[in-house]
Amino acid sequence: MDYALASTLGQYVDSRLPIEINYDIACKYSIHIVDRFERSFPELVPLIKNAVFYVPDMHVKAHILACQKQFKREFGPKTGKADAEGSERFWSGLNEIAPSISEMNLEHHNDVFDDHGNAWNAQKLSGICELCFAL
Repeated sequence: MDYALASTLGQYVDSRLPIEINYDIACKYSIHIVDRFERSFPELVPLIKNAVFYVPDMHVKAHILACQKQFKREFGPKTGKADAEGSERFWSGLNEIAPSISEMNLEHHNDVFDDHGNAWNAQKLSGICELCFAL
């Protein structure tokens, strides 16, 4: 997980802005994260020190009360409601194509994956437009 986060943060430019990390087990993952990054990714330590960790709303309800108080996004500074579970809904939708994708070469696999992602986004956009016109 550290490598995935470091790869993403490596593209982040402005270390003065806080980074919000939503992760199902942010309460456990954030323990000693600065130490781990000092050893493996020292150039990203300023970003990690400025990061704020949250557990998404759907998952935080299953955590103990102390964890909910510290990692619930609604209680954080300058935050509000957010849908941090959207990516999980997308992954669950890919279950239907998983058997086919596993048999494809990498290029075809990426094309199919991109097509499904684009279709997913188009569906969401269409739904948003319908909702706006309904109001």
